[in-house]
Amino acid sequence: MWKRVLQVAAQKNTSIDCDSLLPNYEAEPQTSTPPYIIAVSFDNFEPGNEIQVTLEALKDVGFKGFNLQAREIGGDVPVGTFKITDPNTKGLECHNVMNSAVSHANSDVKQKVTTTWIAPLDVKDLQFM
Repeated sequence: MWKRVLQVAAQKNTSIDCDSLLPNYEAEPQTSTPPYIIAVSFDNFEPGNEIQVTLEALKDVGFKGFNLQAREIGGDVPVGTFKITDPNTKGLECHNVMNSAVSHANSDVKQKVTTTWIAPLDVKDLQFM
């Protein structure tokens, strides 16, 4: 009788630079105002709370790509993690934390993308960027 062993390795982030959020591939970063707004379901949260974060297109323009992290105000590393539920999104590993950033999973034009951010234990005021 043969026994099969399946090993799954975490996928390393090769899509973005985790500090600048700029793409690590042949793409020109956008220098104009983003064609979407970022909306959150709650202004206040407790550790472990799940917060819906929505990127929604302005007007009917749509958007193809995005990179998103939560950071403390004035901070330079991501805080919390994302639960990936939208097929247009994928989680990325930054600073050795799986799903600490979220990005586009394809280049389709999107009108609205929703993800869930999970608040960590010790975080102060933050921003999504």
